Order: sequence, then C-alpha cells, then structure tokens
Amino acid sequence: MKPRTLKILALSFLLELTLLLLPSHAAPGDVDLSFAPGSGIDGSVNSVAVQPDGKLIMGGGFRTINGLVRHGIARLHADGSGDASFNAGTGATGVGGGIVVLQPDGRVLAGGDFTAANGTDRTLVARLNGDGSRDGSFNSAIGADTDSGG
Repeated sequence: MKPRTLKILALSFLLELTLLLLPSHAAPGDVDLSFAPGSGIDGSVNSVAVQPDGKLIMGGGFRTINGLVRHGIARLHADGSGDASFNAGTGATGVGGGIVVLQPDGRVLAGGDFTAANGTDRTLVARLNGDGSRDGSFNSAIGADTDSGG
C-alpha cells in the first residue's frame, strides 16, 4: 500500500474512534437508557406528574411498582427506581387511582374510581401530603358523587 493510503486509513480510523468515544446526547423521542423501570408495574398507569426535583408521582390501576406494594398511587425517583419514602399506606381502595395533580405546596390531589384512600372513606378525590400520607385537613365528602350522569 502507498504511504498516502495508509495515512488516510489511519486518520479515518482515528476519526471513527474519536466519534465513538465522545459522549452522545439523545435526540428528542429517544429512549432514556438511564431510566431503569426495575421490575415494572403490574397494572395500568393513568396519570404521571413530575415534581420539581424530577421525581414522578403515578396514579393508576396497579398494586405493585418496582417491587413496592403501592395501591393505585406511587412515586418513583428520577432514575425510575421506586421511592420507599413515599407511602400512601393502603392506597386507593376500589378500582384504583387515576389522576394525580401536584399542588404548588407539594401536596398531591388524587382522583379516581375509589371509595377510600389510605384507610379513610374518600370517594373519588383525596389529598396526600408530600410523603404520601393522607392529608387529614382535606375532606372531599361533600360534592363528590359516584353517579356520572350517564
């Protein structure tokens, strides 16, 4: 081989090697491989709310998420691992949670086809504190009706 051809091949090899070693940034819509869903979820997820710290509050018709027993409402860390510090106790009793909405103060409103939240009668709407415990100052007993009106 000619010296010029060897030089071009060597430079091509170095360029390709450099491109492989440079950190790449995922394009919008690419799967985030740093998000590890662990053992997954054993039911449906109907709603996800992202907290300012990147943690995810999820509501749905599930019983376990990433190995944690969480009835209808759970929180994941930003990397997808289950957050054991967020515990809604018995969770939503009935069909399950559906919608979760974050309030500016860090509390979570949960709505869904349930009759109790964390062991207390709460039809369709409940509010949780930032750690998942039921907010005792919130009573949705008036105004909530299970009849959807058709």
